[in-house]
Amino acid sequence: MGAWKEVPGPDASTILKVEPEGGDMKFSFGCKQDGSCSSSVLGNYDGKPYKDAAVAIWEASFRKTGDRTMQEDDYTSGKLSRTVRWQLSPDGSILTRTYHSHYRTPPGAKDISYTYDRSGGAVSNKDPFMGVWKHDWNKSDVLITTYAPKGESFTITTPDRSTVERNCDGEDHPTIIDPILLYSCRFNGP
Repeated sequence: MGAWKEVPGPDASTILKVEPEGGDMKFSFGCKQDGSCSSSVLGNYDGKPYKDAAVAIWEASFRKTGDRTMQEDDYTSGKLSRTVRWQLSPDGSILTRTYHSHYRTPPGAKDISYTYDRSGGAVSNKDPFMGVWKHDWNKSDVLITTYAPKGESFTITTPDRSTVERNCDGEDHPTIIDPILLYSCRFNGP
């Protein structure tokens, strides 16, 4: 229990890639230095949802909203779960992605911003988002998660100040995001 600050580990997934593939764009998330990525979406900037290659219940849509801005909408089992605003710096070397969750409890939660530095890949005047982007933890919002006991369960307050309660009876329970996603926990001792 307590408040915990998220910091990158030595093998953290800190890279985001935007690359052309065929006539589409490939958006790869949670990439490591070895080139592996936890998820990727092959799509276009047309605002239509495209399936994630690794997570069957997740889809994302992308649409440019300006010369250096874009909106990503993420869907879990067909329901809008979060909106991500992409903003490039004037020189195109810094990317800021600001997450707005649609599963907030209570409604006063805040948006979270992640900042990335351009670190390679093809650079295109036609598509300034194209490239390899490395997460800069020092320029991004500080991520603190708090765990507090509550009888036989506990409460989690996430970095965006949303709260969820976890029943730690060792049984499977549905999550607030999607009833298909389950969690299970139990206390093994103090």
